[in-house]
Amino acid sequence: MMRSAIASVLVLVLGAGLAVANPVAFDAMHIDFDPGNYVSRLDPAPYTTADAFLMLETWGTGVGFTTVSFKLNVTPGTSSPPSFESLLPGGLSIGNWEEGITLSSTECIELDQQPYAIAVAHLFYLGTPGDIIIGDHPDYPRWVVDCNDQVLIYCVLQHGGIGKDADYGDCEGQPVEETSWSAIKSLYR
Repeated sequence: MMRSAIASVLVLVLGAGLAVANPVAFDAMHIDFDPGNYVSRLDPAPYTTADAFLMLETWGTGVGFTTVSFKLNVTPGTSSPPSFESLLPGGLSIGNWEEGITLSSTECIELDQQPYAIAVAHLFYLGTPGDIIIGDHPDYPRWVVDCNDQVLIYCVLQHGGIGKDADYGDCEGQPVEETSWSAIKSLYR
């Protein structure tokens, strides 16, 4: 049963890949140590546990999703090998968090609760400050598959920092206003 579910997810993701000619922006993913409160830095005592949540959100698109792909990089020496847990309904996953993982839900997740916790990395802090970096999946970089099987792309809002400030991601701060080429040319006449 699980193998057929994972095979179905893989077919869905690979099939959606054919529609990637012009991906649509989905919005943002970030690390949060206090889900929903945008806490990207944590200063735990050495040799204690900490949870780093991966959060996904949209900014006004109102699109739900079923599948998301990424990888995580944890600075060596910051934590003993973290354990990783999908928080999506059904908990389907292909791959591993260090090399690239695709998480899939057994149902459409409507993002009326924002941001949405998709996974958690359970860390055992060793006392050396470091980063939790959200990276690109090698085969499906920044892919989110929406509830209509369309591939969307997310940006990274902020990574996580343990015992240090977190690095910012690559999300742009200002939205771009749609306009025509004629309107742009008229600015320079």
